[in-house]
Amino acid sequence: MEWVAGGHAATAGQSHQVANILIEVSGDAAVSEAYVTAAQRRETDGRLYQTTIRGRYLDRWSRRDGRWAIDARRYVHDFADVRELTDAGMPASGAKDRSDPAYTLWPG
Repeated sequence: MEWVAGGHAATAGQSHQVANILIEVSGDAAVSEAYVTAAQRRETDGRLYQTTIRGRYLDRWSRRDGRWAIDARRYVHDFADVRELTDAGMPASGAKDRSDPAYTLWPG
């Protein structure tokens, strides 16, 4: 996790989505497959680039004391691309800190 956090700190922005989640439950055990898309933006020599990664999480779950938890996760990499971006004229309204609007939803 420290490696991931360090990589995110150096980005101009990032976004992650998990979608199309398929779960099969059998008693206190389960397996799941979920598609993941991760995008990161970096500025290099005054140019903005985006790396987009697509893959799947293959998870094994178990229920212990009434609580579900992932026992093992495998990431399957499907493909990735890097491209230079041009200004779309839509400035970002989010932030990578507590000034992000999402923090107004929760007290404290």
